Amino acid sequence: MWLRSAQQLFALREYDPAANAARQVVTHMPPMPRTDERAAWSIIADSSFELGRFDESEGAYTEVLARLEADAKERAGVTERLGASVYKQGESRQQAGDIAGAVADFLRVATAAPGSRLVANAQFDAATLLLRERDWNRAIPILEAFRRDYPDNELTRTVPRNLAVAYAESGRHHEAAVEFERVADDRAEDAAFRRSALLQAAEFYERT
Repeated sequence: MWLRSAQQLFALREYDPAANAARQVVTHMPPMPRTDERAAWSIIADSSFELGRFDESEGAYTEVLARLEADAKERAGVTERLGASVYKQGESRQQAGDIAGAVADFLRVATAAPGSRLVANAQFDAATLLLRERDWNRAIPILEAFRRDYPDNELTRTVPRNLAVAYAESGRHHEAAVEFERVADDRAEDAAFRRSALLQAAEFYERT
């Protein structure tokens, strides 16, 4: 009865009562078929997501995945929603000024939802925030890993300029010079910017 009510309420976009009804299924009912449990957790997850309760949707999508076979075709979609739930928590923390919390959530996307298409953006966003905070030592390995793991991502073009600054600011002059050279070699960059990068590369080579 509770599951059917939850499904009907969800279909009507009555997300809060739908989630409450589904919670009755998973917390108060006797043992039930695995498919019914999964259906209830899916309603909780999707309702929480629609309501912007991303910490709750994260937990519920995790429960859904736990009840799916390893080769179930639904896993990919659920994993994407799980990754989005964690990512949106990071966005909320960033908007609230909690930069450390935002970085932690962005980095958590990779472990909470491995394979999600959001992992790359989340890693880059974490690095960007760390650069803004001048936390060079934490930003550098994230950027290095991003370039290694996502060579074809459009954001990878910006990694050399970011690494160049991070290396320079942390006293790693040779590595900074190498990255400035990469910027200078990028024909998609503005000619004046490339000349400036080449001069900076020479300057940092002289310091090594």
